[in-house]
Amino acid sequence: WYQRRVRGAAARRVETRNRGVQVEKEEEVKEAVVNDQTAQELTEARNSISKLELDNRTLRESADSLSEKLCQSDEKNSLLERKVKDLEEQLGELQKLKKKKKKKKKK
Repeated sequence: WYQRRVRGAAARRVETRNRGVQVEKEEEVKEAVVNDQTAQELTEARNSISKLELDNRTLRESADSLSEKLCQSDEKNSLLERKVKDLEEQLGELQKLKKKKKKKKKK
């Protein structure tokens, strides 16, 4: 009966140890799954960041291009305004000359 008792106790210890090992393995599997999900999320986040950086670079280039076009348009507008001002001055001078000629003709 003593040997059966010792064998039974040894069997229970083995069974307890096996349960402990099984629980550890299950926890390792769960941790591996979580790590895999985390790795996938990190990869997706990196891909998202790369895409956003590319979009940001593209938008910055578009903004620079539009800014350059705006500056060129401002320069053209300034030139056109100067031309209009010069033409208005010439028109004013021509109208004065025309009035002087009319006065001379009346005399």
